[in-house]
Amino acid sequence: MLIGIDVGGTFTDGVLCSEGRIINSAKHPTKEDDLQNSIFAVLDDLLQGIKGSDKTSNITQVVLSTTLVTNLLASGGGDEVALVLLPGPGLNFRNMEFLPHTYFAAGATNFRGRNTEPLDQKEIEEIGKLIVDAGIRKVAVVGKFSQRNSSHERRVEEILKDGYPHLEGVRGFEVSGQLNFPRRAVTTYYTAVTREKWAGFAAGIEKAIRDRGITSPINILKADGGTMPLEVSLHYPCETVFSGPAASVMGAFALTMDQQTSVVADIGGTTTDLALILEGKPLYASQGAIIGGRYSHVRSFAVRSIPLG
Repeated sequence: MLIGIDVGGTFTDGVLCSEGRIINSAKHPTKEDDLQNSIFAVLDDLLQGIKGSDKTSNITQVVLSTTLVTNLLASGGGDEVALVLLPGPGLNFRNMEFLPHTYFAAGATNFRGRNTEPLDQKEIEEIGKLIVDAGIRKVAVVGKFSQRNSSHERRVEEILKDGYPHLEGVRGFEVSGQLNFPRRAVTTYYTAVTREKWAGFAAGIEKAIRDRGITSPINILKADGGTMPLEVSLHYPCETVFSGPAASVMGAFALTMDQQTSVVADIGGTTTDLALILEGKPLYASQGAIIGGRYSHVRSFAVRSIPLG
């Protein structure tokens, strides 16, 4: 048996499936300050559809979708983050409109992974002071071609934490190994913005499920319709950015299964998300998910999210 739960901004919905059939469903209001009890209520209703004394032994998997990260970004509810960039030579990123609290530093790595310009430790220390003086405690550090050689990113984080141990860092090479420096910077920045709140949400979900005696794997639906283990999502919260709309797309795809073109509208309590099934196939975002109006490295269905619910 499978359990599917969608934790939305307004309601938490669940279904219990067995051999391709829905045998029970549940719907309860989502309490943002008490997610565990919201999920408890749904799980309790779903488990009533299982006969026998051991209600959880036959559950093989739990899959969750949620608009938590989408709602955080749409409402500005994430953490404040500073972005330290090591752009090296080439495009003049200093003249581009970038993210708030962006700082540029010396230090470069070329496309072969060779460091061609050293870091300026004093400059990094000065940037650290500016970040702390601004009351920010989270930092995203991203260097061009850091996926080929991460030593500069590692050293920048070391310098910042030596001076200010309370700073929490996210490094670009850990978030994405793909080329395209601006998109990796955007993905790393929003990972830092959402990571702490996502970790709290994930912990609440896991406790609610385990306390009901369910020991099966817990997976999170990703923005591209795939899934990843809950523990993996702690490192890549942005992969869940359109998890809720992705569930709607996959559901619409399962219901249609034809060669027609369909518009999928997911109207939630916080956002309205629009997607497209083009000639029988879900349309993917060719340049990655757009997060905060900027392209990222998150593989996703093509979704337009509007803060209207």
